[in-house]
Amino acid sequence: MSGLEALLLGLLQGLTEFIPVSSSGHLVIVKDLFGIETKDASFEIIVHTATVLSTVIVFRKELWGMVSDTVRFRRTEATGLTLRILFSAIPVLIVGLFFKDKIESLFTGGQAIVGWMLLLTAALLGISQWLSVRRQGST
Repeated sequence: MSGLEALLLGLLQGLTEFIPVSSSGHLVIVKDLFGIETKDASFEIIVHTATVLSTVIVFRKELWGMVSDTVRFRRTEATGLTLRILFSAIPVLIVGLFFKDKIESLFTGGQAIVGWMLLLTAALLGISQWLSVRRQGST
């Protein structure tokens, strides 16, 4: 992968991370469309790590407050959020440990599965929007 290709894919990752689309799925599609090859999921890990790092930098004050309240055992909304984030990470870690090879294979091919998963995500977002509007209308 050339430096320009890495830059373009990094920009794609950054632009699609915080909107309700799959940034990983779009990386797979664009790599396939332009014939960009990577040996493993290292590039995806790097761009996702960069996304996390930039998010931590932007929200450092809020995150510091959350961590501070949690380690001081203060019962605040921030502590509750911190604990929910930590507990929600447990299933991801377990799946990542047991299905690492399967997950990596999704990044090296299988554009069809990516397309189906993007359609599934769109359907779930549409259903949740529909349910939200329906609930608001009944109150």
